[in-house]
Amino acid sequence: MKKHLLKMLAAILMSSFVFCTLSPTVVQAWPSTVNTEGNHQLLSDFAVETTNLTSDERRIVKLGSVAPDRYFKYGDGYPSLHGFENYIDAFTYISRKADTITPSTSFTYYPTKSTYVQQIDSALYVLSQNWSSYLEGKTVSSRNIRLYVLGMSLHLASDVYAHRAYVYVSSQSAWIPVTHYITPENSSYFDQISADDRYACPNRFELSKWVSRYTVEKWINGTVRDYNLFKFYRDDFRLDKLYSYSNYQSLLSPMSIND
Repeated sequence: MKKHLLKMLAAILMSSFVFCTLSPTVVQAWPSTVNTEGNHQLLSDFAVETTNLTSDERRIVKLGSVAPDRYFKYGDGYPSLHGFENYIDAFTYISRKADTITPSTSFTYYPTKSTYVQQIDSALYVLSQNWSSYLEGKTVSSRNIRLYVLGMSLHLASDVYAHRAYVYVSSQSAWIPVTHYITPENSSYFDQISADDRYACPNRFELSKWVSRYTVEKWINGTVRDYNLFKFYRDDFRLDKLYSYSNYQSLLSPMSIND
């Protein structure tokens, strides 16, 4: 009788949970407390750990990876640096800057930042006014500046998984957006699908780790970083408009929603 009651209780609890596979291989995940800068530092560490970058260069990548949260916040007019709007175009654009920027590259600051180009260029303008400070005294060279912007691209890519993911809620028979805030759609499930909750589809963090690592590897090898980096698939979440943002690349359609 006791065993039967325990089974019934387990079934009731499971029916209310977000449908999300917890893989035993996922050992790092976003913490249950909000610590976005710590999340990006973890991802940056994972991204560079198998490279031959020096300790100073790794530090610069990490500085870049937290720069959007420190200096270029969503609410200050930089949503494209946090995975919002067309994140594929924004990621491709900032990746090109990480290949070509030099200490003498000039940028325009846009008081009204209505496009991802204006947002990224405005951020790079601010940084270019005092690279030495943002690099924490490291040499202001083309390589170091590019490493810093590479770190910013890691932030953008990983924020896609934090801010643009949908998870399936079986009791609702619906895909529900993962957010930082309560919406009419997720009010009953917010404790399960909050963007920084480690239990809200930890595969989001797992994939963002590998996207970050491959981004760094491709930068080192001098190869293009674009929509192909987002092709890795898990069946327990989807990314908002990935298919359409990637010009309808068929390999990305299973991973996409809302196209």
